[in-house]
Order: sequence, then structure tokens, then C-alpha cells
Amino acid sequence: MNSSKIEPEILATALGRLDAWLETMRAAGGYYGPAVGFRGVSMAYCGPGHDWRWEGLLDGWAERHARTGEPLFLARMEQALRDLAAAQLLNGAFRNSSFENNPVEGGMPHEPAVMAAAIRACNSLTRAGRRLPEGTTAMLERFVEERLIRELWNKLLKTFNNWLQSDFETYAPPAVASILEVLLGYAELTGDGARLEPYVRGAADSLLASQFASGPLAGGLPVSNRDGASASPYLAARCLPALAWLQRRTGETRWTAATDALVGFLGRSATAKGGFPFLIHARRPAAVLPVFTGAAAGTLVALHRAGRLTEELVAAHLPFVLARQTASGAFETAVGGNRRSRVSRRPDWRDVVPVVGWADKIYHLLAILNAGTPVPAAGAAGAVQHEVKVLGVDAVFCEDDHSMRLAGRTRTWFEWRKGTVWPSACELS
Repeated sequence: MNSSKIEPEILATALGRLDAWLETMRAAGGYYGPAVGFRGVSMAYCGPGHDWRWEGLLDGWAERHARTGEPLFLARMEQALRDLAAAQLLNGAFRNSSFENNPVEGGMPHEPAVMAAAIRACNSLTRAGRRLPEGTTAMLERFVEERLIRELWNKLLKTFNNWLQSDFETYAPPAVASILEVLLGYAELTGDGARLEPYVRGAADSLLASQFASGPLAGGLPVSNRDGASASPYLAARCLPALAWLQRRTGETRWTAATDALVGFLGRSATAKGGFPFLIHARRPAAVLPVFTGAAAGTLVALHRAGRLTEELVAAHLPFVLARQTASGAFETAVGGNRRSRVSRRPDWRDVVPVVGWADKIYHLLAILNAGTPVPAAGAAGAVQHEVKVLGVDAVFCEDDHSMRLAGRTRTWFEWRKGTVWPSACELS
């Protein structure tokens, strides 16, 4: 699919520039950099994260290889699988997998999202005649057997907890949906579907049980099954691929109806200028701000993976995404981080700092939308200087190929040399 309103060359150039920026964020063990998430930031740790940043990268490389046949993208997938295997703990969890809470292991829905993408990468490598990197099969088995089934399966609710300390009556539909993708993909990869069927069936039923049936949130899914009054459009959208997979697998109309309802919820939730609100509430006005650039792209990706992305949806949201690309090739993280205004001469610093764990979703989207136009090789990333507010104080965010910096006239809030684990200065965590 491509957008009829945006020239293919513009999309290809944006993809090439983003690819070049991502290379500046790559170092030993993975992709580095700060994280700005829905609920917090990780600025004091800037080392490799094994959170959902890998998801869009693996899927984007698979998409680009399918369209170009270039072995470079196979090599990137292979190295990613090696990096992930090296970061796995004995219980199947991964180091530094909690995004804005890094450096912490056991991130949800991050870990299953990454493992689902890793399974898709395995399929791409196998189709291309490549052997899976050593340790890949053991990594997937350990995650499914030790982490998911042994540690996170909730025998009471017949679904999966977020972590060992979870309330036994609570589960998170976005995480369950990613786990379903892991189990379904792993069953196809190994032929072990019969044994995994009880876990698939229980998790699938719990996903359906959490979907809002009526009211302003009809069709959406909550972040937690215990939150009966709010939904995150992006996190709800992440359930779409699992719902669509269940429909294809079973042929049952209930999954089609659930998918239709979720697509309808997303359509009603979209903002007039593109992107999706932070949270939609049943009994009070939506918390629109901040609108995350990567969440807009990730929602379109989820619709695509469920077979529900249309030209109209691309036209409604892609301009919002593309407008956030900077001279470095990266994308600004959000709009409205101060929660007071979508337009400001000095935006909140969290809007401006680019994050690999959001850029990967944009990368995957651009790879999907690039229908074959050659992607130009981008040169060095351009330097960025952007006036921002840091805790109400005027400051400037600067970035080039080698560093990121947030500083005011008398104070340095953050200074990081790319490729290093810890910033040399940080007063933002």
C-alpha cells in the first residue's frame, strides 16, 4: 500500500534518513538511547534496550528484504537475534526490557512483542534459505516454556499475568495479545500446537472478555482488565493482529466482530490533525495530549498487520508522522508533552528527544508504504538545535551523529555520547 497524497520519493527519502539516524544509535549489543514512554522516562540509562524497539526494526527489515532482496536486511535480523539471545536470562526474561523503566528486566508488553517479531524474523530467514543464528531456537523455547508457561500463566483466570507479582485477578490485554502472537507463531514454527492449545484458548477468551461492549469505549480494550473506564487507542490497536490471527485460524465470527469493533473504536478516537489521544475515558473528556508520533505509526502498522489499513487511514495520519522528522533523520517523539497546548514555540523537552523505541514503529510503517521506490543512501545525519522547555526553564536540545544534549544558559540537564551506556550528565530521571 502507498499513500495517494504523498509522493513515493518523499516516503523513500524519509525512510533512508531514518535508517541513517538509527545507525547512529547502534553500538555493541543493540540500539542505544534514552526512552520517553507513556508513563515515564529513562534518561539515566542509555544503553541497549531489549524492549519493543526491536519489534519494528525486525519487522521493518523483513519488509524491506521482501521488497528488495538485499541480504543486508537478513544480516541485520541475524545480528538482532544474536543480541537478543545474549541478553536473555535463565528464566526466559530479558535484560533492560522495560523501556521507560530501564534498566529493568521482564518488560510487558515489550518482551512478547519482541519475541513475536523474532519468530517472524525466523520465518523470513528460513524462507531466504538462511540458517537461524546459534541460540535462537533455545531462546524462543526458554521464553515460551520458562517465562510464559512456568512463570506467567495464571491458572485461576486461564490467561497470562504481566509479572510474577501480579494480582491474580488482573491481566493486561495488550500483553496477552502479544503473548498470543508468540504462542501461535511458536506453534507454527515447532509444530507443537496441540500442547499449547489450552494456553492459546484461555488467553484468547480473556482478550475477548476484556473488550468494551458498549458506550464511548465500545470496541476498545483497556490497558488492564480492571480498568473499566479508560482505554489507550495505541495499546488497544496492538491487539488487532492477534484478533485477526484468531479469526483466520478458527473461522469463528466472534473474532471478526471483535476486530470490526476495535477498528471502529480507533476510527472514532483519531484526532482531527492526525494521531491518537493519549487516553480515552468513558465518563470524562479524553486526555488527548501528548499525541505520540510513534503510536500513530504503530497504530497504522497494527491495522496493516490485521489486514485493515486503508488509503484513507494513511492519508489521515501519515502527514502528522512525516511532519515530525528532524534534520537528523529522527522523529520527534510527541506533541503536547506539557499537556497544555499542541502548538508551542518552546515545546516540552520530552516531545523533542528522539527515541529508538518509537522510531522503530515509524521505520516499519515507512517500509510497508514504500512500494518499491529505491531508498536513497543518506549521508551523515544533520545537526539539530531545538528550543525547548525543561521543567519550565528555557533550554536547547542539540543532536548530531555523536551526541545528544539538553542545556540552558547556566545548567546542563542531559548530555550523552552515543554508544555509551550512561550519560555524562543527567538531571531528568
